[in-house]
Amino acid sequence: TSSDVWDYSEITISETKQEGYLQSKIKQIMKAINRFPPMSNEATTFLINDSITWVPGLKEPSKSQLLNVAFMEGQNAIDRHPNYWKLHARLGVLYFEASKVSENEDDIIKYKRSAEKLFKDSIKLGPSRDDVYKMLITLYIYYDEYEEAAMIAGKYKNFLDSIHVELDSSYYQMISIIEYGNCTSNTKDYFVINKCISEIK
Repeated sequence: TSSDVWDYSEITISETKQEGYLQSKIKQIMKAINRFPPMSNEATTFLINDSITWVPGLKEPSKSQLLNVAFMEGQNAIDRHPNYWKLHARLGVLYFEASKVSENEDDIIKYKRSAEKLFKDSIKLGPSRDDVYKMLITLYIYYDEYEEAAMIAGKYKNFLDSIHVELDSSYYQMISIIEYGNCTSNTKDYFVINKCISEIK
């Protein structure tokens, strides 16, 4: 499997003009995933992480083809190791990125819901993973769901309280992210953004 992953990482566009760069990469990583199942998570990690990077720049049908493979293999990895928080979080990021670039309203809703569920499942499995809370907050802010975002920050606060730990920098970062997003409301106006930054406590 390690040699297959290496071969996957070495595939370049210039070497694969006839077959297609993306198709060659998928074919090679699937070989790595299927060759030795006990080490398939390593290969799946490459597939999911690269898909997160590639998806925003892909056009149809390549985008859908890649997502179908990545979604399926990401879920297969979760099915094999359902209690590993990082698998849920990683696939959640891919669904979130897919929701941001999709042009189909039904797919946007579906991807957003999947990302939300995966992030929440990840938090249940790893309640101390502040980055996952932040990712879920970012998703809610992206879709203008500020009350939900605040609830997630509150959930992290409750976790800290439950283990008798003082509020940390991650909690205050979450609050700042929410305040900034709510203040700017996705505007690109420099003066509005500057004012919002100055008002963050």
